[in-house]
Amino acid sequence: MSTLDITSSLDILVRDLRSPKGSERSGNVLQRAVFFLPTIRNERNIAVLVSELVHSANVLETPPLDLNSVFYLIEGIRSAADRKIRVTDPTIPPGKWVDCMLSSCLLVAQSSQERWRAAPVLAGLLLSKNSYGQASLNRKQRGLAQNVLLEIIHEYINVQQLEPLLVLSLAKVHNYLDESCGAKMNNERLLLASLSLIYRHPFHGIGYGSVQRLLQQPNNHTVFSHLSELSHLIKLLVENTQSPMALDEGLNMIIEFMIAISEQFPKSQIADDKLWNLYKLFLFGLSIQLQGFATVLISRRGFQSSAYFAAKILRNLGQIYFIVMQLSTSGFSAYEFVYYTCVDILFGAPEVNLRPIEMTARLLAGSVNIGAVNESLVDRGKIVYMLDFFEHAVAVCSSKFAADVILPITREFVTPGPTANYNYIQPVLESAHSALLAYFTKVSQTPTLENNSLLVSLIPDYLNTALSLFPDVLSYTQLNLAIISLVNVVSSPAFSAYDPTMIDRLLDELYYSIQLTPRGQPLPKDKQSEADASSDTTPPSVRAALASILVHSVAFIDQPVKFQWWLDNVQSLINTAGPDAPYLDGQLWKVISGELSLSMADHGIRWWYRSKI
Repeated sequence: MSTLDITSSLDILVRDLRSPKGSERSGNVLQRAVFFLPTIRNERNIAVLVSELVHSANVLETPPLDLNSVFYLIEGIRSAADRKIRVTDPTIPPGKWVDCMLSSCLLVAQSSQERWRAAPVLAGLLLSKNSYGQASLNRKQRGLAQNVLLEIIHEYINVQQLEPLLVLSLAKVHNYLDESCGAKMNNERLLLASLSLIYRHPFHGIGYGSVQRLLQQPNNHTVFSHLSELSHLIKLLVENTQSPMALDEGLNMIIEFMIAISEQFPKSQIADDKLWNLYKLFLFGLSIQLQGFATVLISRRGFQSSAYFAAKILRNLGQIYFIVMQLSTSGFSAYEFVYYTCVDILFGAPEVNLRPIEMTARLLAGSVNIGAVNESLVDRGKIVYMLDFFEHAVAVCSSKFAADVILPITREFVTPGPTANYNYIQPVLESAHSALLAYFTKVSQTPTLENNSLLVSLIPDYLNTALSLFPDVLSYTQLNLAIISLVNVVSSPAFSAYDPTMIDRLLDELYYSIQLTPRGQPLPKDKQSEADASSDTTPPSVRAALASILVHSVAFIDQPVKFQWWLDNVQSLINTAGPDAPYLDGQLWKVISGELSLSMADHGIRWWYRSKI
């Protein structure tokens, strides 16, 4: 392209940039300018085009701004700088071109009454890379660009109409800024502005009827398209915000959105993939943002509000737990980091103040329908979340609270209703059984007369319940865990002194169930994981599963005569087990060779060799 052609093209481009918005000439003017910038041969013309570009109503209109235009300008400048490397015409060298672009941008920032217009261009330059994949700006240029960008943000961040432009520009480049920049930012104000943009802005936010709107046009929503970058920015701002009031106000916005999307989710057991994908992106963004709060809780020394924030987060995470359940049976690591950090903080010194723990448990219980698992995935998620929290809370809360609140609520979910869909309520049942077993362990650790009496009344009933749910509801692994936990409780020295016959009654009940179970009945395949189904430790039948649990339960008996008597009973079962005998014999050897206490090991080995002779 000749010098005359370039000059003519620049004149036309400037004319079109100045044309009224919406006119025929204004179409694709940004794309044309971005394509033209790398071909300019005159340094002065770069300054002219940059100035015309940022002041054009066809690129950055007078506020309220179109965020798409801001994003396109940032990306346009970045791509122009990247493309400059590949332009072979005798133009300005890439290094000099970048320096001219930066100087032109700084000129706009210094001389214009609307300095904010330089922010997207500075962001684009900070994002650009050279032919080696490194930043186009050298160390000095980058320092200058980021300082001016932060000055602009600091100057205009209180101008409500400009907040979206400034927040988006910062979100795009915050990973490329020097670490020292964090101290130069107005973190509190930027945090609230960023969260307001995402969740409360009437035009750009995703908090106003977000679900249906995003389902229709997800790719046309700038904030949603950049939710990951915005969330990482919020995480950084939270970590650097010192004001508890600002943190609390920011957390309130996040919680409002969590409640809103849970209320907008269909009240059914199913949802289409498009909706799930949307909610998973919500979960990713929320988890990243909340990680900032979790980091503050565990790393900020002397932070007096840790328990307050931990409790507040824990009270509301259940709103989105249904998404975690859909995402993976093993959980979601970013979410779990937040959850377990808050649990550790809240439970860290329970002897000082149990009130936040017990209040959180009460509030969670008040948010669900006790004893009913309806068709809502959101409500099911809240129930599972509540029961999982109970499992943690029961270990530290007062005995009275555990008996009056946790125990009765948990027992409501231990058995399925007569018309329940087992697959649908399975997570609820698993969590309820885990919480109840944790309660038994809690009570047994304080061996008072009242607690021991309570265990005597509860444990036999629970054993019958667990046996009745096997194998249709509970898997072998789950039943084994439940019964072994019970045997461990009743065989403890403190409880054995109170009721030395309870372990016999439990084993008798289990032995009786084995006798009533027909031989050869296979375990349901849907109750086995792929790993269990292919494992040598998987029982070959329902009867073998029950017998295996009995075998491993005998290991908890610490009286030699009783121990050998039960070993004889087990051996008689094995002798009549038919095809199950080799499996059960192998389980018995595992007990004899590796699961007995030191006091019982000698008796076990002597019995083994005597019985095999």
